[in-house]
Amino acid sequence: MDENEDTAGMAATETERLNRKTHSFSFGILFFLFGIAAGFFLAFSGFDLFEVYFTHVLAGFVVLVTLIVLTGLGLYVFRGKLMASLFGIAESRLDMFAEPLSRVTQKAIDRDPEGATHAARELVQLTLARYSWITARRWIIASLTGLIASLAALAGTALLFRQNELIASQNVRIEEQTALLNQQVELAEAARNAAIAVEITRIAALLGDVMDKVAAQPESANASTGDVAADKIPIVDPAKDLNQSLIMRIVASSQASKPYRYLDAGDDFGSVQSAIKDAMQRRREELPKSFARMARLGNWQDAPEARALVARSYSPERGQLLDTLVRSGIRSFEFLNFYGLDLSHAALRDFFFGPFSFQNGKMAYADLARSHFTEVDFQGANLENAILREARIESARFSSLLPELALPPVVSTSEILSSRLSGIDLTDAFLQFVWFENARLTAANFNRATLMGTDFSGADLSGSTFKDAVLGHAEFNGAILASVDFDGAYVFSEDFLDQIGEKAYPGSFKRTRFVQEVSSIEAVMETYSTFSQLEADDFKQLLGSDNVWRIKRVEPFEQ
Repeated sequence: MDENEDTAGMAATETERLNRKTHSFSFGILFFLFGIAAGFFLAFSGFDLFEVYFTHVLAGFVVLVTLIVLTGLGLYVFRGKLMASLFGIAESRLDMFAEPLSRVTQKAIDRDPEGATHAARELVQLTLARYSWITARRWIIASLTGLIASLAALAGTALLFRQNELIASQNVRIEEQTALLNQQVELAEAARNAAIAVEITRIAALLGDVMDKVAAQPESANASTGDVAADKIPIVDPAKDLNQSLIMRIVASSQASKPYRYLDAGDDFGSVQSAIKDAMQRRREELPKSFARMARLGNWQDAPEARALVARSYSPERGQLLDTLVRSGIRSFEFLNFYGLDLSHAALRDFFFGPFSFQNGKMAYADLARSHFTEVDFQGANLENAILREARIESARFSSLLPELALPPVVSTSEILSSRLSGIDLTDAFLQFVWFENARLTAANFNRATLMGTDFSGADLSGSTFKDAVLGHAEFNGAILASVDFDGAYVFSEDFLDQIGEKAYPGSFKRTRFVQEVSSIEAVMETYSTFSQLEADDFKQLLGSDNVWRIKRVEPFEQ
């Protein structure tokens, strides 16, 4: 029986030991996982967390250290009273254990149970008092050591995050320095082109002499008009009135003026809308709703906080040269284009062109935003990626150049000279009686534009967009309309989509991508390019009806 009880006791002891070991292992794993989670949190939260809470954490550490120190001092000073009240012994030293231990032995030998018990009780009291004081002291020392070590580790972590923040800040400064270096390089190119601007000024002086000679001729084109204002601007014919030296000087200046990036004064700088916006700033707080509506209709842009370089390269010098040539009375540029006049990347906003002929010319990537074009001829010209945002274009031809319509000195051939207009940006433009027949208009942008009498017959409009455009009257006979987006466009025919589906190049327009929904003329007048040029009553007069539908895209272009 005793043997069985001993075996059961040993099994219970072993089971308890294993349970404690398993509990200790699980507890360690739990803390390890908690440490990993806390580490990831701190790593991804970054220095901002320390910056916000480090003062509170440090204050907490100081309070804990102070409390532990005060507790330790209190225990040291009042340890006698505490031990006396708890154990009935005011002091417990190692040399005091000998006497009760010897008395326990002696009483056991003398067979004095009561005396042995009393001596054992005193020995236990000494042991507990000694153990409690040693444990308290160790706890105080371990707590102070752990807190100080934790504070040191936390300070190291904070310094590491601070170092990372400074490195990140340094990287930002390096990027800013790199941007400034790029600006410096681009502005150095601008300084180089300043010499060409001087040459353009000389060309302007020579053209002024030509204008005087043309105006003095009795057979001048303007001499018999009776228009005093027109007589002051004689028409200069480059083929007849310009000598070969001046022609080559003009062409060489255009080719020498290379595009570059310069400081951006703002996309709408100098426009009428910009002036209205600046004027309305004074009443912005008092008329917030009116200001917001005008900003939406006028597509107002906030000026950048810091002036940066323009998004792509332009040539203000080529824009200045174009301005000089037009103002000198040159209306036909075919002769200059034949000799290699290059006005690509020209920057000339808010200009008036008309009448103006630029067949087979080079004006790709030009910025002609907000300009007014009247009776202009760009047949066969290259205006790829040109910017004509908010332009007003009337009676203009951007069609491919037919041989019988080519102006000299272009050699007439049996082949059509295609107009290259891929990527042209006509956002918010107003177009009235404009022809794009057989032109290459890949990925052209007509978003929010107003088209009142526009012919796209035979044009390649693949990838172009007419989002929120007003299609007062537009012909798409034989046009390639692959992936063209009409989402949000306003139309004035209930079967508009069916019509262009029938007239477009076979298989290029997917009718099921779009539906038409009833809209109103008031919604049309919310479009900036429309209300800036037309009144609501004009639609019935121009189109014979003011019934409006809006197109909605219901299928994606690519699955």
